[in-house]
Amino acid sequence: MREQSKHDGGEAGFILYETLIALTIIAIAVSLFLAGAAAVLGHVERASQRAAAALVANDIVAELRLASRNCPQDATGVRDGLAWRVETECLSQAEAPLHLGLARIAVTVRWREGARPGELRLETWHWVNDAQ
Repeated sequence: MREQSKHDGGEAGFILYETLIALTIIAIAVSLFLAGAAAVLGHVERASQRAAAALVANDIVAELRLASRNCPQDATGVRDGLAWRVETECLSQAEAPLHLGLARIAVTVRWREGARPGELRLETWHWVNDAQ
């Protein structure tokens, strides 16, 4: 004699609907994780670009300070794939506080990240012999 199964078709293990729902939940969780990871990578890329621009701006300011004690000139250029521009404003000893020659140096570094441009501006003051 054959024994009859105690299980109906609907009670034995997982049914197809339960499996599909579980797979859908897993797929949604994985896609949310990947979207979050992509956003983090985007932030890391932007931070890396800003750090590179800050290094370029600091290098340019250091070069201007070492090059001469006279008032630096405006200039433009490209370094490490980043476009930069130097703007200066020089105050003579008569105009400057404490009667010291001062030069305001502003370095603007621009880059393109995807569809939108990025920009970093560094401003500092530098003692000079006298404004020209």
